[in-house]
Amino acid sequence: MDFFKKFSKPSAKEVALADYERCGTLDDSHTSHVFRTRTALRVRANLNKTFIQGAKRELKYQADLVAAIKAGKATPERPKVESGYQVISSSVGELISYVPIRRAQKMYDLGGKYQTTELNVAQVFEEAASIAKEVADDLKFTSKIELLEFLRQESDTEAEPTSS
Repeated sequence: MDFFKKFSKPSAKEVALADYERCGTLDDSHTSHVFRTRTALRVRANLNKTFIQGAKRELKYQADLVAAIKAGKATPERPKVESGYQVISSSVGELISYVPIRRAQKMYDLGGKYQTTELNVAQVFEEAASIAKEVADDLKFTSKIELLEFLRQESDTEAEPTSS
């Protein structure tokens, strides 16, 4: 029965990891560029989702922290990112995307810092751009990866003056 295991299909996580790593080894052909672009789009969705999770979990952590202090209990541990994998939606359905855990943790922490207003919007965009640059370098992706576009649109809307 071990014979069949050798030829089993790789898991979605294995494929996502392999795709990420493969980008760094590709040549500069059109096919390679298309593959890198597809991977970069998935990574962008992964990091955006990780940012949102970090912000939401920080909110819960802050509430749990206050409750623990009021009750005189031990303070809870600050949450961490669980992995560099995310289930994302694409034009072909749901799939798994991968980023290295250290990059995912940076984005997760960034979401928490934004939630607690430790960083302002401009600082968040600056940090996100730095993370995006690191990922683009990993992938050898020559275009810019724009992270947190939803936040940029929201902050642009808030900055527009209201007419009377």
